[in-house]
Amino acid sequence: HRTTDAKYNIITDTYVTAGNMADSEPYLARLQAQIDKFGFKVEAVALDAGYFTGYICKKLSERNIFMVMGYRRFGKRNKEVPKNQFKYVEEMNVFACPMG
Repeated sequence: HRTTDAKYNIITDTYVTAGNMADSEPYLARLQAQIDKFGFKVEAVALDAGYFTGYICKKLSERNIFMVMGYRRFGKRNKEVPKNQFKYVEEMNVFACPMG
């Protein structure tokens, strides 16, 4: 997990967790650690979809911190193309995907 200051573009925090820990789990504690360490007055945060939880939204809202977060698109992922839909292109000796 890495945090940067948008104004000066410097890394303000790096925190390593196990790979099976959700991005959102250490976020609020790391935010508070930076506030305590540097005395930041946090006005806004930009986070990716991994941090978009109701709890984080509630806690940032309670602190009057403006937030911009990515969102997850459910059901929009590319479906796997079955092997039988690939077409053999003899002159190139390859199989062509119907999706391009």
